[in-house]
Amino acid sequence: MRPRRQGRTRRTRTRPSPSYPKWSRRVTGLLERRAYRSNHTRHEYVLTGLGRALRPVIVALAARGDSRLDPSRRAMILVDAATGQEAEPAVVDAATGRRLDSGEEFVFAAGPVASEIMRARYARTPGNGGAGRSRV
Repeated sequence: MRPRRQGRTRRTRTRPSPSYPKWSRRVTGLLERRAYRSNHTRHEYVLTGLGRALRPVIVALAARGDSRLDPSRRAMILVDAATGQEAEPAVVDAATGRRLDSGEEFVFAAGPVASEIMRARYARTPGNGGAGRSRV
């Protein structure tokens, strides 16, 4: 999916893969196949709404992987499109702007349709005072 995230949509512009048919079945719902040439039909693959919605997740995963590499060994970096400055992705709470990876500040809690097993699991999570929550 990396070439698709980088804006390349046509297969002729990306490296061919012997496992492409298998790979394409795995991303059903994330990519849409569109014909871009009528004579000698050619196709391009563009992200669907679901694929675009997953961009923040993909960026966060890429950032996590990059954080483990020496900067000189990274194949790509995320930069501000206007300035070219390298970005440092962070997952934050939209309401407060606080980072969600701080450890103790944000925890999971049983939701309104949680099963009794889920409620029991969150109720006995160590370190949360039995408040029905689990650390993120």
